[in-house]
This record gives sequence, structure tokens and C-alpha cells, in this order.
Amino acid sequence: MSIRLGLRGILNLLTIGLVVMTVGIAWSVIQRETTVRHQDLIDRGRTMASMMAQSSEYAVYTENQDALRRTVAGLSATPEMAYIAISNRANHTLLDQSFAALGSVPISHLHRVATPTETLHSDTLTVAGVDFVSIMAPIFSRPTSSTDQLFLDSTTETAASSVIGYIHIVLSQQPLQEYLRRFTIGTGIVVTMVLLVGLLLAWVLTRTVTRPILALREATGHIAEGRFEVNIP
Repeated sequence: MSIRLGLRGILNLLTIGLVVMTVGIAWSVIQRETTVRHQDLIDRGRTMASMMAQSSEYAVYTENQDALRRTVAGLSATPEMAYIAISNRANHTLLDQSFAALGSVPISHLHRVATPTETLHSDTLTVAGVDFVSIMAPIFSRPTSSTDQLFLDSTTETAASSVIGYIHIVLSQQPLQEYLRRFTIGTGIVVTMVLLVGLLLAWVLTRTVTRPILALREATGHIAEGRFEVNIP
């Protein structure tokens, strides 16, 4: 069974195809922006944790809380920063501090006992309906060297790095979600405007193309009936 489409049907199919393609492209753009921004948040958190682990080595080694407070003081300028905890190798918390991005979520819901590891790792968690990125990084003692100054032929001995503590950073995803919400709304507005303009142009084009053809078809019918007093457009 064959289906024959008229010119108007073909134009309508093209219009539907335009709508589907535009919506598909918009959805793809939103998904890509979401993925890229989320990965960027994780990467920035991992970089921040690594830098904090390096700068807090001496303070953790000496368990100097005043030095630790000075180390984390600048983190309040980061809008996503929700919580930070620094512990020694025995998982005894030396310092924990919450920030504005934490909101009303209790600190106890975010605090985690560090798992002995020598690699930086991250994961996501949801607490009280709020999404967070949790990043744990080990704090290493830098290799030290000692040289016996009394003997010219003394050799340098280098001690291997060892884990002396852990740093736990929690970043809130609320600023990211707010940005993505605005981005989605903006994209939706643009797509809606494009679709309205496209549908309007398609409607005008359909009427412009099909009206003369329909008029010619009607005039041809009149001529076939023997009525020659018709105007052919």
C-alpha cells in the first residue's frame, strides 16, 4: 500500500522535522553543559584538595590548629565550599569548619572517617536533598635529606614520603544547579523563539506555495467542465 503525499503534506513533514531537530539539538547542548560543568567542579575540587594537602603538611605534622585555621581561611571566598576537615594519620580530627554553602545541613552528616589511602579520590553524595561533591586527599610528608657536615665523604639519605594525615573537602552543587537552571531556561527561551519564527515562516511559505497551486487546480477543474470564463492565476 503506497502513500502519496501532497505538497502541503511534505511541507508539514519538513516543519515537524525542523521542530524535532531543534529540540534534539537543544537537549544535547543542555546535557553537554551539565556534564562539562559537573566535571569542572570535580576537577577544581581535586586541585583545591591537592593544594591544601601540600600547604598544610607542616601544620598537620605539628598538629598546630592555629596554622591550620590560617591555611583554610581563604576557602570562604569559594562559593561552592561547604565543609573541610583535616585529620591526622590516626583519623583524629584536627580541624573541621563549615562554610556558607553548607546551608542548613548538619556537619555530622558530611563528616567521614578517612579511609587509609595514598591516592586522591572523589565521589558525590546527597544529604537532606542537597547534592555535594566529596573529595578526600592524603597529606604526605615531604622527603627530607640529611648531610653530615663533619665528613666530606658523607652521603645524602632521602626518606620516603609517608601519609601523615588526610584532608576532606565537600563542595555544594547548589551554585552549579542554579547556573544550570538558568542555562536551561535561557536555552528553552531561545529554542522557543526559534521554533515560533520557524513555524511562522513555514506557515507563510506553505500558504505562498500552495495557494496558487490550489487556485490553478480549481481553474483547471472549471475548464474541464467547459466553463472557460475563469481567471488562471
